[in-house]
Amino acid sequence: MWKLKHQTEEVRHSIDLEHKMRSVVYGGIGLLVLLGIMALSPATSNSVDAAEPALQSDDSTPSLTVSLQQAIDFNIAPTSAGEFGAGVAKIYVSTNNSSGYSISIATNNGKNTLENSNNGIVQPVNDSVTPGNFANNAWGYAFGQGEINASAAIYKALPISMTEVANSTSASANDQYTLALGAKVNTAIPSGQYSNSVTVRVIASPREVTLADISTMQEMTAEICEATSTDYMKSLIDTRNNKAYEIFKAKDGNCWMKANLAVSGTVPKANVMGGTDGTYTPVASTSYWNKDNAYGLYYNFSAATAGTATTAGSYANATASICPTGGDTDANWVLPKIGQDGSKYSGSGSFAQLLAAYGGQSVEVITSSELDFKKGGYIKSGSNLTSEGTTGYYWSRTGSSSTIAYGLKFSGGSAIDLSYGDTRTVGQSIRCLYPSTSTKAAVQAQ
Repeated sequence: MWKLKHQTEEVRHSIDLEHKMRSVVYGGIGLLVLLGIMALSPATSNSVDAAEPALQSDDSTPSLTVSLQQAIDFNIAPTSAGEFGAGVAKIYVSTNNSSGYSISIATNNGKNTLENSNNGIVQPVNDSVTPGNFANNAWGYAFGQGEINASAAIYKALPISMTEVANSTSASANDQYTLALGAKVNTAIPSGQYSNSVTVRVIASPREVTLADISTMQEMTAEICEATSTDYMKSLIDTRNNKAYEIFKAKDGNCWMKANLAVSGTVPKANVMGGTDGTYTPVASTSYWNKDNAYGLYYNFSAATAGTATTAGSYANATASICPTGGDTDANWVLPKIGQDGSKYSGSGSFAQLLAAYGGQSVEVITSSELDFKKGGYIKSGSNLTSEGTTGYYWSRTGSSSTIAYGLKFSGGSAIDLSYGDTRTVGQSIRCLYPSTSTKAAVQAQ
């Protein structure tokens, strides 16, 4: 996940001006433009030499590296008719895991002139011009990707506020640019060193991580679900037993399993807000049943809620489940919850909102290819499978009483019950969902 590691700051590189100043013959003019870089990204690195930086190979560490020499320093021996001269600097930009970057440029002092201590001024060019069309005692810049010919480039006046000069939409880049500064001077201005300073700013925006970028259910976060396009689906591995499940971003804003859960053995508790850490071990033929069919495993309410069923008394939600854990500290894969208003079903639960997003509360919707809830039946005492192929039963995390818990039930025709109450000891199927950032508060709330 991308995180801003540095506050926005302008990077200035000081140099020894006296050392950089050149001795020039009478009438000679030296032009010195100090260059600084401002690199803004989740992880920022700056370099002051012109050596090409190596792009980091570890894509898990987002980075932006910008390399730029400290100054463009060149001399012109003016003539009465005017003489053109130019200097160049190479800029290297390397990024990974970004949605692209932009490069902007501006002078630092609010002026786009070159000045010296003898009151000499070199004005900015008036228009986009080639070296052959420069007015005397004018200067400008040219910018381009790769190599540019400073003697034939098109020059513009340096902007006094940040102005974008290039951008890239590449998620991973290792690019080179050339900044050329050119001037045409004659003998009408005083000789000496003319200078200004320029900042080159590079901004890289972090690329959003989506469902397409992860491979396990344990990597899921609310931000990933939020960034994923609706109806996108991908197979993710539950690392607890390496079983793959189809996961999709549903129209209700959550990410749902499109297959029933099938995990056994000791599992970490997937805590909802207010849950407790720890593990839980459902016992075969007592709390879960494997009927070796296409419907996943069947769990009683205690197993489904990872032993926190006792906290889900009348019209209350359990604080954990045996759904997979996720990558957030305050969100996990969770069991759906049933909307409650005291002892009355309110219709605002997870199942109800999912069905509403797909067209309504009907068997046709719940069993459609988009949602694909199965009529897997349920397990009675003695591990007898009942109603297989005719009725679907799915636990929520909402308790009704000390002996009854709510779930989803649907059968033939249009009969669908979003607040079906059944004995906590029977075995039913499980579908887990993961909230997005926009649905997390409602989904995770107890």
